[in-house]
Amino acid sequence: ELHRAQFSAVAAVGQLKSDQIEQWRRERSVDAAVAARDPAFAIALPALSNPALPALRARARARLKSVAVASDYTDGLLTSMDGRVLLAAHDSTPPLDSATRAAIMQAAQTSGGVLSDLFLGRDDSVFIDAVSVVRDGMGRPLGAIALRANARTYLYPLIDAWPNPSRSAETVLIERRGNDVLSLSDLRYEANSALRWRRSLTLVEFPAVQAVLGRRGPVEGVDYRGVDVLADLRAIPGSPWVMVAKVDADELLAEARYRAWVISLMVASLILAAAAVTAYGYRRRQAGVFRGLFESTREAQ
Repeated sequence: ELHRAQFSAVAAVGQLKSDQIEQWRRERSVDAAVAARDPAFAIALPALSNPALPALRARARARLKSVAVASDYTDGLLTSMDGRVLLAAHDSTPPLDSATRAAIMQAAQTSGGVLSDLFLGRDDSVFIDAVSVVRDGMGRPLGAIALRANARTYLYPLIDAWPNPSRSAETVLIERRGNDVLSLSDLRYEANSALRWRRSLTLVEFPAVQAVLGRRGPVEGVDYRGVDVLADLRAIPGSPWVMVAKVDADELLAEARYRAWVISLMVASLILAAAAVTAYGYRRRQAGVFRGLFESTREAQ
């Protein structure tokens, strides 16, 4: 019963975070789709390659920067459909990552926004681009807009947070990359491991490997430290991501043992109290019997 209760507690955290991450992804996609319908970008995109129109370029950059700042994005980009950066809110923006170019191709097939894969930037930064295609009045693509979010600003703190104090609790965002499982977020016990830690899918004792192979719900296994853990595996809807929420088995068992000790102590206390009450009642009854015998004997004399 205690074992099942501990699994339920871990699963509740996994469900909460899964819902929050799904909502975060949906909001990013909507932001990109709304920005792509801004007339300023449809006007600017065909002229961005013309150096003779600096005023138009300046207005488009100011508008792009305001869109990015309004929703806490680190940058905003206007690109060609083949993935060339035509305009950026910030001058220091590097060429597009292959993840963003893939997202542009995906966005061309839909009227909404899509999210790129997470990718590494400078200084161990991890980014994700919300992408949508800018179209003309006939629905033809003119280019794309990409709103860049830093995963360490909101997404990673959300993943790292745990509602109760715990020395080992951890949630990790993962996905399958080829024949490996890749950690999309930092591991608690390995610094700067986001998009760097990966393991072969042959290591099926890892809950993370089981997760990308399709298993869901509660599992027992060994994590990346070689420690026995209890974990909850949960997919993030609308994405290739999977959430692993886990706690060391010995921490949960220690808590279970502590609860069992408290319960045993309470039961023992109740038994002793019941025994004391019974003994007290028995002594009163015996005293009453002896008193009656004494009084009967005295009357007989």
